[in-house]
Amino acid sequence: ACAPDCVELLANAKRINPNIKTVIGNVHPTFMWREMLTQHGDAIDFVVRGEGEETLGELADCLAAGDPAGKVRGLAYLKEDQPITTKDRPRIADLDTLHPAWDLVEWSKYTYYPNPDSTLAVISSSRGCLQQCLFCSQQLLWENSWRGRKPESFVREIEMLRDRFGITQVTIDSHNQPDAHAL
Repeated sequence: ACAPDCVELLANAKRINPNIKTVIGNVHPTFMWREMLTQHGDAIDFVVRGEGEETLGELADCLAAGDPAGKVRGLAYLKEDQPITTKDRPRIADLDTLHPAWDLVEWSKYTYYPNPDSTLAVISSSRGCLQQCLFCSQQLLWENSWRGRKPESFVREIEMLRDRFGITQVTIDSHNQPDAHAL
């Protein structure tokens, strides 16, 4: 659903400056990397497959240093006009090591509409899903695995968002079934 919009955004970036390196990731690009690079290689330089936090950071370091991206695990890209992948990257074992850049969010744009004076944050408590729904790609992405955060770390993050950014409402993203909860 959002992949065509993302590809259009990357194509616009390339039109502005053809030297810009563009990257796309998430569920659809993870599974459809070959198709995306074959059909949209003029707009997409790299596809991040699977979890992207470590892959994207390493890719940025490689590009800044002028090193080949082929040594970064979890990528797909075109080499001599052919889509290729690097080795798969293992899943992040400890989700509590991830620290979102909350300070970059324009909080005034995020509200929970049933509560008009609220400020909303979406917080991940886990990744994966153990369900076997036939219609859902999540079981394929996570390979029927599930990892959760430590409750203490999760609560500290909610408290920090409340105290530092004035968050009054959170949506807890837990195995892809978000529920809204008031603080």
